[in-house]
Amino acid sequence: MVTMRLEEFSGSSSSVYDINAWVRYRLRKVAKLESLADATTAQAYAAAAALEEEDDDSSRARQNAAAAPANGPAAAAAVAAAAEGGGGAGAGGRGDGVAAAVDRASRVRLAEQRRLIREAFRGMHFLLTQFPQSEMACMLASIGFRDHSPWLFHEAMALARARGLSPSLDVLFHIYQRSTQLRETGSEGSSPIDRVLFDQMYSQAQEARTDSFRLLTRLWSIMSTIAPDLDRLWSVGVSLQRKLRQADHLHRAMLDLNGDSTSALRAYATHLLDLG
Repeated sequence: MVTMRLEEFSGSSSSVYDINAWVRYRLRKVAKLESLADATTAQAYAAAAALEEEDDDSSRARQNAAAAPANGPAAAAAVAAAAEGGGGAGAGGRGDGVAAAVDRASRVRLAEQRRLIREAFRGMHFLLTQFPQSEMACMLASIGFRDHSPWLFHEAMALARARGLSPSLDVLFHIYQRSTQLRETGSEGSSPIDRVLFDQMYSQAQEARTDSFRLLTRLWSIMSTIAPDLDRLWSVGVSLQRKLRQADHLHRAMLDLNGDSTSALRAYATHLLDLG
């Protein structure tokens, strides 16, 4: 089941737990790659250091051989030491070769981790769309987002969907507790001034959105006449453009202050839908 492609679950009689197992299998592989990475990297760099030390010993032996007398026992001993060191031909870059191999392996590992995380995220979203009325699907997805998503709003949206399903008392308590933690996390590090600015910009953005709808209605009213007043049409169009730019600027400023705010993200998404 865990080796199936995600699309195959659409036509099968799979359960919430089957898809969750599919997601968890990929997340466990990500964790295993992370745990193996440090040990493998340490061993590889230790081997590189040993090769570099060996190359240094060979280089010193060659230098001693070059500095020794041309004849006699000392010369023979120096030549033997240099030969035992391997002569050094082509040996100087072995440590660098191991380091380069480590870097290549690290890039391959990171690429595999990203692929697995993308698949797991697709599985969590699939869980929500395949079982939209299941509070268990929402809770499992929220836990996955909590542990692996860099954005708080993924988990917040899954919790909000679970709250809308009239869940059982224990699930409702978890939703309340976790939602409170997310609100505290979202405002953590924000000064009182930032929070006041955020609320002010939110109100101004909503006012700009309302004004833009009013201007758009007036624009269509002018255009629907038999002989539109072009000067008035131009004036209303310029005002509409100004209001839309103002709303866009305010929404972006809100996200700059608190990029994890679900209300700011929802308001900006609604604004973008209005533009479309």
